[in-house]
Amino acid sequence: MTPPEYETIVAGYPALKETERKGYEKLCALCLGPNNQDKVLQYILTLKDYQNDVNKQTTLHILMDYLDDNDIHFIMGLDWRSAVEDLDWRIVGALKQNFGLELDLPKLTNYPPDASISFDHVFTDFDAALRNEGYQMSIVNEGSDGYNLLVHQIADKTAVEDAVKQIGYFYDDFTNYDVDYEREAAYVKPPQKITQKKESPIKYIIITLLCPFFTYIAYKGYLKEGVSLFVVLLLFCNLLFYWFGIYGLVLCWKERKQPA
Repeated sequence: MTPPEYETIVAGYPALKETERKGYEKLCALCLGPNNQDKVLQYILTLKDYQNDVNKQTTLHILMDYLDDNDIHFIMGLDWRSAVEDLDWRIVGALKQNFGLELDLPKLTNYPPDASISFDHVFTDFDAALRNEGYQMSIVNEGSDGYNLLVHQIADKTAVEDAVKQIGYFYDDFTNYDVDYEREAAYVKPPQKITQKKESPIKYIIITLLCPFFTYIAYKGYLKEGVSLFVVLLLFCNLLFYWFGIYGLVLCWKERKQPA
């Protein structure tokens, strides 16, 4: 599908639901500085409902793409593999753009050079530094392995949480992040007990019961033809069936004697 074709399809999408639009507007009021509010609010008015998008896009990510294209640190997406300096850049930008602040944040040298934001205590270190000044990070949780971050005043947590739910996502923060992370890392899933299905002895019983019948046929063949190739093959196959049937019954019997 070409970009023009996709744009034509999107043009036919319904407008963003009023409830979601008001949720985004509330987040703008709580987390976005006045210099960018009008621009972003005007863009939100143009947003479509991407619920059944052919390219699996979402309204949230369309907005986040717009924010990134315009260097606006509002709802900020980071992959779990992103470097610590990316998190630092995002938070510094959000504080400066939206609150006119420059706060002391953890030094990048506190972490290994190749550390990602998933490294131990990175998020809680940065969140603690923000909380010391009355601010915090929150997450627009869409159930992925990435982080959609907001920076706002601690006093606005309840309002931010309500707004996040209003746009259709779960709210989360880093209050118990390290505890949850360590609990998950320490949890070892117990091995599942594999229960093998016991084989039915019915087929072995049937084979064993049929063996005398074929023995009788072989005997009649011997009386009629003597030691012929047909009689020898029939006797040989008959012996194999005897062995297969009796051996299978023995295995089934041993299997049922074993404890579950």
